[in-house]
Formats: sequence, structure tokens, C-alpha cells
Amino acid sequence: MAAFDLEEQETLDELKAWWKQYGRWVKLGIAALVIGAAGAGGWKVWQDKQRDGAAALYFDLEAAFDGRDTIKVRDLTDKLVADYPRSAYTPRAQMMAARRDSEAGKLEDAEKRLRSVVADAGEPALRDMARLRLSALLLDERKHEEALKVLEKVDLPQYGRLFDDRRGDIYMGLGKPAEARKAWQTAYEAATKDTAFQAWLQLKLDALGDEGK
Repeated sequence: MAAFDLEEQETLDELKAWWKQYGRWVKLGIAALVIGAAGAGGWKVWQDKQRDGAAALYFDLEAAFDGRDTIKVRDLTDKLVADYPRSAYTPRAQMMAARRDSEAGKLEDAEKRLRSVVADAGEPALRDMARLRLSALLLDERKHEEALKVLEKVDLPQYGRLFDDRRGDIYMGLGKPAEARKAWQTAYEAATKDTAFQAWLQLKLDALGDEGK
């Protein structure tokens, strides 16, 4: 062993005493750091698996949707909801399943799926699209007041004209042409000029004639 002078030996003794008292906690701290690093890596691996698993299901779901296989669309969507509730694919799957549900006459199931998108989707555009589809579904069921309530909030201003157009449809269903005219006129003024959408709104306004003025 190398020879230490008195100052070095005193320092070494202090280190030994400190290590004896606190060494256990240092080891635990190092172990925690190692576990934390491993955990971060494990978390990334888990995230990658989640993303890949959800993507694979969604790929199959798209094929089932295009093939109009309603049962498979429903089953794959339910699996996405159960296994990957926070995936960005899940609300999209719910939208697709809701369409097939409504076509199959399962209106209650379609409504439930669309409401879940409105409540849980992280993307504002998806929430607004779900509101529009839900309001159309409720309008078909003659649930006019409920449909209007769905349209009370819009997350993205660019969807406002679509909301106003749908409000006009709902007000006509309620026998309120004045309110319908106002909603359609607002949508018309917000629409891009000389587009098919604006032309469609003009047809609705023309069809009203003097009614509701």
C-alpha cells in the first residue's frame, strides 16, 4: 500500500467514515439512476409496441371498412378502444365504426362512439368532425334540440360555417325558417367564394323564398 502523509491519511479516514455512514444511500441512489435509465428505455420500447400494435389493427380496420365488413370493423374498433385507448388511431376508428353502425341501423351504438370522440379525442378537428356527424345522426332521429346542443361548441373556427349550415337544417326540422335563414346566411358569408359549398347554401336560401324574412 502506498504511503500517505498525515493530511492524506486524515482525509482518507474521513472518506471511509463518510462512506460507512452514507455509502448505503449512495448505492441506492446509483441503483435508482440505473433503474430509471433502464425504465426510460423500457418506456420507449413499450410506446413503440403500443404504436405499432395500434397501427396494425387500424390497417386491418381500414381494409374491413373498405370491404364494408361491419362486424369486423366493430370488433377491431372495440379492440383498439380496449387495448390502445390513448392511441391517435382509436378516435379515427370510432368515427369509421360509427358510420358503419349507422348504416346497419345501430344508431345508439353509432351515437355512443361519436360522443366518445367528442369527449376523448386529443385533436380538435376530430372532435368537431364527430360533433357534425353526431348532429346529423340526431337530426335524422328528429332529436332536434339535442342536435343543436351538440353544436354549441366548435373547437376550430374554420368549422364554424359547417356548424351554421347544420344548424339551418335543424331549425328547418323544427319549423323555424327565420332561424334557418339566419344560420345559412352566416354560413354562406363565411364560405369560400364560388365554391360548391357556397352554391349549395345559396340553393337552400333560394328555396326558402320569402319565408322567414
